[in-house]
Amino acid sequence: MAQEKEIKFFLKKDLELFIKDIVDQGYVFNGQNVTTQDIYLDTADWSLYNSIAALRVRLKDQKIHSLSFKKFFCIKNKVDDPWYIEELEVKFPLVETETLQKILTILGITVTNLSEITPTLNTVADLLSFFSQHGFTRQIKINKNRRIFFQKDTEICVDNVEKLGTLIEIESKNEDPIKITNALLNNSEWERSIEGISNIFMRINYGQDKHLHYMKNFETDPTWNVWPTEAEWYQKLTENINHSHLDQSL
Repeated sequence: MAQEKEIKFFLKKDLELFIKDIVDQGYVFNGQNVTTQDIYLDTADWSLYNSIAALRVRLKDQKIHSLSFKKFFCIKNKVDDPWYIEELEVKFPLVETETLQKILTILGITVTNLSEITPTLNTVADLLSFFSQHGFTRQIKINKNRRIFFQKDTEICVDNVEKLGTLIEIESKNEDPIKITNALLNNSEWERSIEGISNIFMRINYGQDKHLHYMKNFETDPTWNVWPTEAEWYQKLTENINHSHLDQSL
């Protein structure tokens, strides 16, 4: 199971100089330029898009590499940088089903015995068919090349996205990605994007920008996109983050 905090931004300094700097800071290139295709799924009425969420099937060499559910949240009562991106990811071929079960529960998909059907979900066609049968019929396909630099449990991903350009993504299980970014770059050297890649892709290539209007809902109700299946988790998350923030300010 993977639950990571992440930040995504556009770089305002020379890319190769940035890569040199992070290597000097101890980040290690994993040695691979990986080409992937991300298939973003949604319902006919765009229920995920309308809630600032994404369900992504990632392919490598035309085989399933991972399934991820991502969602953008606003942490109420946290004034400085209240944004939080939650990610649940399960790797393929499927070995454990705990994370997959969590994703399905959040999406409102009920499966009586997940372990019995797991062997039938390991091909692209079968996995897409499974979600299509549960209403996730829309597909957006995005191709990209990724280079990964890592240090302990932190990854810096340099993504060259087809029809979009270069984006930097920092993911960490235990550290605050913003603090990591600020330690690597001056404020003038980066511009944060609180849009997901699929949202940026749709806005730039198809003129779809409704998500920017949905984001404004956070100004009046920070919990507007918290589904009933997430309510208990969100409450604990808010309490933990606000408690940690209070401790740091004392």
